[in-house]
Amino acid sequence: DYCSSSSSTSKSGSIKGRCSSSSCGISHGRGLAGKRRSWSQQRCMAVLLLLRGAHAEGPMLEVMFLKYKQQPIDTTPVFHPDRRFYTARLDWKMQFFSVQALPVAPGVIDNIHICPKDADCSKQDQVIVTMDFTRNIMVPPGARVRHRFDVLLEGVTSTYTLIVHRLTGSETDIRHMVVEGATLYPDFHPKETSFRCFLPVDMEFASFELHLRDSGQTILSAAEAPVKIDKEGSNITSLRNRHPGQFRAPPMRLRLRRRLRERDYGEFQYPNKYLQFPVPLATERTVNFKVISSDGAHFGFYHVVFAREACDTRTPLFDASAGRCVSFCDMGFWADYESKRCKRCRPDCLGCLSLNRCVECPLPNRLQEFKLDDETGSCKAQPRQPWEQHPQYALALAFAALGTTVFFCGLIAFCMSPDARTVRGKYLPAGVPVASGAIPDKGQLRKVPAGQVMAPFPVARSHPVAAGYAPVPNW
Repeated sequence: DYCSSSSSTSKSGSIKGRCSSSSCGISHGRGLAGKRRSWSQQRCMAVLLLLRGAHAEGPMLEVMFLKYKQQPIDTTPVFHPDRRFYTARLDWKMQFFSVQALPVAPGVIDNIHICPKDADCSKQDQVIVTMDFTRNIMVPPGARVRHRFDVLLEGVTSTYTLIVHRLTGSETDIRHMVVEGATLYPDFHPKETSFRCFLPVDMEFASFELHLRDSGQTILSAAEAPVKIDKEGSNITSLRNRHPGQFRAPPMRLRLRRRLRERDYGEFQYPNKYLQFPVPLATERTVNFKVISSDGAHFGFYHVVFAREACDTRTPLFDASAGRCVSFCDMGFWADYESKRCKRCRPDCLGCLSLNRCVECPLPNRLQEFKLDDETGSCKAQPRQPWEQHPQYALALAFAALGTTVFFCGLIAFCMSPDARTVRGKYLPAGVPVASGAIPDKGQLRKVPAGQVMAPFPVARSHPVAAGYAPVPNW
């Protein structure tokens, strides 16, 4: 289609078989020098370049990782499709491992071999069928196993090799040690057990990051009492910090693919251990580590001597809140020239000259107020009045009392007024029985003169109006 009819055809009849360099006029230079290519030749060359780019890298894996049950197993180096050789180390408790791999389509995995004796296929070579590729492979303690397989793609083969070693359980060394923001001397090596480190003045704590060799190892640590630096007998102050910005080991694995379909989940075979110890100014302090092996029968020891720089004479005090040396302490701190640092005053003191000598008390709060005692140099707390402690409740109670007082005063005034005892109506019925139920007509009503007051209730009790009856005229 895209190429001339003289092109060779493969068995599958694919475009690759129908398009070749000769059919596009490339092999003999046709259409390349001083001649204009035809449209069919240009399309043919584009297809050739596309096919060559698709298969330039050859067969490879998209991803590969090792696991023990559901626990990850780190590989060295971290998986990359272009790398073909890897090593891995199993913890003593890990009895087997399994390989999970996915080839780039349409490649397939084939020709799987396992060499369980010293990772030497000349001593023992086991062939595994493809369906058992992810099966568990047993590894005895201290043994090394070679796992090898091929990735096939259109007749091209790429071989991947894994060397897996299982620890014996008696290991007492660690893989690496990092001091955050400082430098170890000499450089760390697992077989080296003694180190020294000089901390800058702004680092109050020596922070460790320990990388275990076996995740089953146990770390015990203890720090000795700080001692003054012996400038004549020790040269630790001459050590220089080559890594002032090193805080935590760089998490290289977090930037690369580790799972079949997952990324950057922070799962590691060897979780790091973190420790921290304070180091006072101008002192040395030794930190001892004890490493217990995974089987619990072997022990290893590491020693690190730390020294911390002192403040100079112009700024002799260290301010922990500011992280630097200062000449005077801020409000709320007092200068301890013996320990060369600013220390915080007591909670009930705003300004002080020492821990027990206060010169300024805090401002009063809702519950209490403070008064300075000049004799003892302390601030005495005194409780405030209830209405000062709870002003909102006091205000609400005052309004409630005021409203109640106004209400009762009005009620008493109403009851004592003359209008309350005046007859409400203008007519009184004359001679009407109380319980007869008779309704008087208009002629039976008499007018009450203005200003006349009804008789007291006991006297007029038999009257219909006093008994609760209203005078209704008979129309």
